[in-house]
Amino acid sequence: MPESSQQHSQHQPISPAPDSLAEELKQSSLPTAWRSDAEQRMIDIVDVAKESVVFITTETQQPIAQDLRTGKIWTKPMPAGLGSGVIVDAKKGIVLTNYHVVEGVFEGNDSLSITMSDNQKLEARVLGGDKDLDLAVVKINNPPSDLKARPLGSSSNLVQAQAVIAIGNPFGLEDTVTSGLISSLERPKELADGRVIHMIQTDASINPGNSGGPLLDMDGRVIGLNTMIFSKSGTSSGLGFAIPVDAIKDVLREAIDKGMLRPSLGIRMTDTSKGPVVVDVEPHGVAEEAGIRGIPGKGPMALQSFFLKKVNGVEVRNTQEAIAEIFKVEEGKPLSLTFSVMGKEQSYILTPR
Repeated sequence: MPESSQQHSQHQPISPAPDSLAEELKQSSLPTAWRSDAEQRMIDIVDVAKESVVFITTETQQPIAQDLRTGKIWTKPMPAGLGSGVIVDAKKGIVLTNYHVVEGVFEGNDSLSITMSDNQKLEARVLGGDKDLDLAVVKINNPPSDLKARPLGSSSNLVQAQAVIAIGNPFGLEDTVTSGLISSLERPKELADGRVIHMIQTDASINPGNSGGPLLDMDGRVIGLNTMIFSKSGTSSGLGFAIPVDAIKDVLREAIDKGMLRPSLGIRMTDTSKGPVVVDVEPHGVAEEAGIRGIPGKGPMALQSFFLKKVNGVEVRNTQEAIAEIFKVEEGKPLSLTFSVMGKEQSYILTPR
């Protein structure tokens, strides 16, 4: 008897055909189905790893109307992005996700919410990232003590046909697990700055909402970050791609070790035809203490809105350009914001805290 057959024979036999459907329906319980060692290994990994996978949603304050007489702008929160992420540092609340999932989220402007596997909702902010690589580093505000992180593996010793697991929230369906193989390790992607990253190709199903979720090896380590699919329909077609973890580690070192932290300015902003405008400011925050004000409620004061024109002397036309400049500022370093208020430029030096 072949060895594989002997292994099966050591477990319960294959279920025979039922004598009667009526009798079968009377059975209140059945023994657990036989599982191979590889299958049980995957179940154990998912059971532990799913606690580290989060669902990320963002909302932006979008202008919906403007009073041409007073200049008052009305805004409405609108869904901006959704995707997955994975906790890699429980103590500090550090989460990895794709840049496009959180793109456009400005300090205090939009909301960035993280939903845990137990449906606990937490607020977070962006620390830094690499737009070309499609990688963002997010920090949970006041991380709870029961967070679970996934360890980082290595992408340097991966091999074609190696088994992998993808966990994420496709279409908002939490804790969705797919598995497959590494289809290829030689899928070069040239970035805008000239770097060439060899993406991990996998046949594990990756669908919209899986972006930012981890690709795991059979030790439960993060070996990649799911980022895109190649599909004419927009759904998984067996061609999924992940950012290799070794490339991710380089960005993490810069974002954490070298202090590439996003300054906390306490400003809520939104885009208008005149550029980014301050919607409101955090009470007792850096911006308020400097004299920056949000959009006044009504009357002549509404004309005194603060329209952001420059960050550290660099002109910005929208919140995304402002983000790019603010990302360049190291933690604790002062930065200059230039606003247009009633047609006159006013500059403020802010030291984030």
